[in-house]
Amino acid sequence: MTGFIVLYTQSKPAAGYAGAVLAAMGIYPTIPIAVTWAGSTSGGDVAKGVAIAMVLGAGNLGAICSSFIYIKPSRFYVGHGIILGWLGLAVLLSCFAMWDYTRLNGKKKVLCDAQGIDETRREEFKNMGNESPLFRGL
Repeated sequence: MTGFIVLYTQSKPAAGYAGAVLAAMGIYPTIPIAVTWAGSTSGGDVAKGVAIAMVLGAGNLGAICSSFIYIKPSRFYVGHGIILGWLGLAVLLSCFAMWDYTRLNGKKKVLCDAQGIDETRREEFKNMGNESPLFRGL
């Protein structure tokens, strides 16, 4: 977000280059992180495959969207503003997801403790995917 804020607010070329570098440094590492997170929060092979495919498909839509939002050169206020808005939404939704996974993991831990379910019974719940009391989202 810092890189796009610099790109949005600064008009000097050196600041623009610095903003572009910061934006690229922030965006490119998010792809493997998002794919890993989607895979690790999905139980079962089919659910993992679908989640990873959805993340990659949604990410590829960025190329299509960018050609429609970066329409007013030379400062591209509309494009940078839209990207900043989506990045802000992504931060909020990620925080919500982490809170929700913590809540769900806590419920499953209480259930496992109450019913005496531990790792030795993993094979019993193997085909339940996300519904397994032993599955924990990240």
